[in-house]
Amino acid sequence: MKEKWSAFPWVCFAMCVGVMGTALISPLYPLYQNVWQLRTSDISLIYVVYMVGALFGLLFMGRLSDTLGFRTVMLTGLLLGWAGTLLTMLAWNLPSRILAASR
Repeated sequence: MKEKWSAFPWVCFAMCVGVMGTALISPLYPLYQNVWQLRTSDISLIYVVYMVGALFGLLFMGRLSDTLGFRTVMLTGLLLGWAGTLLTMLAWNLPSRILAASR
């Protein structure tokens, strides 16, 4: 008999990866500020764009896995998260960093 795995460990793993991924960039902001000559308001703008994206996702995409399937949504979310992290690592100025924050 084939044993079916629960989705709970996968959700826990995805949440941990997501939270760690968003926290890893925070120590780099002072470096961005020095290299790109950013104002404090520019750093705040990056955080605001990130929070608006997160709020949009929580408010309007909660039932997406019900229509598309859990696995599809989870893999798409992880791929978008990795793409945003890669874009963050390669950011060359403030607009490119804001684009990475909107992932």
